[in-house]
Amino acid sequence: MEKSEVQRRQPTPPSDKPKFLRTGTFLHTSCPICGGDITEEEWICFKALGPHGEQGEMKLSARFNVFDKNSTIPLEAGTEMLDFQCPRCSASLIDPDRRCEVCESKALRVRISAVRVEVDLFVCTRVGCRWHAIPDEDRTRVILDNST
Repeated sequence: MEKSEVQRRQPTPPSDKPKFLRTGTFLHTSCPICGGDITEEEWICFKALGPHGEQGEMKLSARFNVFDKNSTIPLEAGTEMLDFQCPRCSASLIDPDRRCEVCESKALRVRISAVRVEVDLFVCTRVGCRWHAIPDEDRTRVILDNST
């Protein structure tokens, strides 16, 4: 086998340059506990526990920086959800160590795969709050578009 053939078969090394996650990018989303896919069409789906203990379903847009939601629980802006659970394994997705950096509400954690990079994404649990973040260690790999 010629050396040039061997070189062509080698995988391309990953880029050290961080990926830019643009507004509107589709987020392939999974549960960080069971790894199950929690996206359905254009939505990220959860079992939800409302501010007064109501049980239902909550769907958030699967597009980055698009804050559309669909809920079977009646919600008012500013109310904090008690819990978000994986629709597959029913595990709570509330991260005990993370809070919203804007309003101090609980944060839920999901795993996203976008622009060929997989990272955790934290989202505020307060209705109407648009805070979201990725862990500090992933900021060298992904840059979030904060233009909205």
